[in-house]
Amino acid sequence: MKDWCKYGGSIPMLQGGRSSHASLMYQDKVLVFGGFTSFGMTGSVWSFFKAN
Repeated sequence: MKDWCKYGGSIPMLQGGRSSHASLMYQDKVLVFGGFTSFGMTGSVWSFFKAN
């Protein structure tokens, strides 16, 4: 089972190729960056009120 998890992560890269894998990584970075920017303001305000 552990070997399956270890090799399971490389299966999408083998199926789609390197370019699609890179685009997926880029999409993940954009989504994470967008999430941080959209929740950044509310998160900072929330932590500010939580600290006080």
